[in-house]
Amino acid sequence: MMRRYFTVVGIILALLIGLGFWLKPSLQDLRESVDGEVTSYARAKTAAGEIAPAISSVESNDFGVFVSHFVRMDELTFSCVGAYRVTVCASPD
Repeated sequence: MMRRYFTVVGIILALLIGLGFWLKPSLQDLRESVDGEVTSYARAKTAAGEIAPAISSVESNDFGVFVSHFVRMDELTFSCVGAYRVTVCASPD
């Protein structure tokens, strides 16, 4: 009985992980999305006569099932995280 349970659970987990690799969003698309947001933020700041903060760090991660891209400008963070064809992006505005 327990052997059958572990077999079924193992098959389900293998399917979920396999779907995660197959449906993972493109890291390049995440980079373009975040870079576009950073560019539009810098344009808005320079149009208002302010100086846009300099980029202090850029980090891209590919963890197999999900991907992420972060850009930090002083205390501001622009980011995108995606998995299973779902992508969530955040900007400080």
